[in-house]
Amino acid sequence: MLDVPLIPDISPEQYDLVLRDLEDVLGLEPGSVESPEVGLTLGAQYFAAVARRPAEGADRLAAAIAERLREILDPDEFTITVNGEILSLSSVGGSTTGPVGFALRLPLSRDQRLGLALRMWARDAADFVSEVRGVPWPAPLAEARAWIEPAAARVWWGAPDVPEPLVALRPFDREALGL
Repeated sequence: MLDVPLIPDISPEQYDLVLRDLEDVLGLEPGSVESPEVGLTLGAQYFAAVARRPAEGADRLAAAIAERLREILDPDEFTITVNGEILSLSSVGGSTTGPVGFALRLPLSRDQRLGLALRMWARDAADFVSEVRGVPWPAPLAEARAWIEPAAARVWWGAPDVPEPLVALRPFDREALGL
């Protein structure tokens, strides 16, 4: 069986919560899954089950991410569309599309779910822009980051050794998002 990481960007403690949820959702014996890597078949079954859970605020979050990406990406180069919780970023060079709400369905705290959802889309957007442009965006070694505060969520891309953001999105108002 091929082992693949279950979910990027979460801590070992968060993995434990997700693995216990995986066991529960798939009807496995508690404690039977010990590794944050699961077989491809189990991972696919779990993802399908999680995708059926409601994701409160996912559509609002997708619209807010799209709005902010439009503020930083050239509209002559990129098209950003939203359909419910599905966010699409496209260019002449291809597209990337996916649900914003997957992370919002995981058995993590509200802050952890929001931070993970934002980091995942920020990383995907940077990867796609880099692929289209043929150079790392916004800069070599830049990492997607999210900072969750009680009233706002902030997303930026920065180099590991540089404290200031290279590119930042306008902050997200958590009350307006309901998240």
